[in-house]
Amino acid sequence: TLSYTAPEIFEEKSLITSKIDIYSFSMVIYELFYKEKPFDNLEDYYIPVYVIQCKRPKQTNKKIDIKLLFLLDIMKECWDQDPDIRP
Repeated sequence: TLSYTAPEIFEEKSLITSKIDIYSFSMVIYELFYKEKPFDNLEDYYIPVYVIQCKRPKQTNKKIDIKLLFLLDIMKECWDQDPDIRP
């Protein structure tokens, strides 16, 4: 779905690589962590524009188990706008 689609797909600038899957993985982490779909507050037609503008799903001030903080760091690394920076 659009919520899990990497920015480079919307921009049609690059070849399809595993970095697209890494971006999608970040959205799976988001959904598991926050218990909601990424960009759930947006209509589908806004998502590509939002993502191309380097915006990401809202992060609530959820009380976070200190043992899980590393997941947020991984999520943010995986959703970087530049596919070359993603792990």
